[in-house]
Amino acid sequence: MTRPRLFSASSLLGQTLLLAAVASGAALLANQLRPHGLAWRGPEFRAIALAEMTTLVLSGQAQLVDARPTAEFAAGHVAGALNLPEEEKTLALQRVFRQLPEDQLLIVYCRGPECQASLRLARFLAQNGVPASRLAVFQPGWEALQAQTALPLATGAAP
Repeated sequence: MTRPRLFSASSLLGQTLLLAAVASGAALLANQLRPHGLAWRGPEFRAIALAEMTTLVLSGQAQLVDARPTAEFAAGHVAGALNLPEEEKTLALQRVFRQLPEDQLLIVYCRGPECQASLRLARFLAQNGVPASRLAVFQPGWEALQAQTALPLATGAAP
């Protein structure tokens, strides 16, 4: 006597694909609900090196935007940088948006190479009307800025 098959190969494949789709959907939803979810590919932002950034800032062609928390900014930042903390970006956007120059490149930085806040903030600015062509990210961040000598550093709260 032949035993009945509980699952056919096509049925098993269909169930596997369904399970994968449900798991992917749940993962995407969980990522959207997290305050600091994984960054999705969006507009590409220009990565900028320290030498070029220094030249642009000193010549008045670029404005630095610091994505670090307010307390870290107050402890030290590049003089003239605007503070738009990632975790307060929605609240701070109106205050800072008025200060963003329309004719300069905006260079966003955060703590250092491992910090993704600068990329997320650049994406946020692009979603709120700043053309991606006017945005650049200095990925080495504050760690590299503290070691350089061309740009003046300052302490204290943002103006």
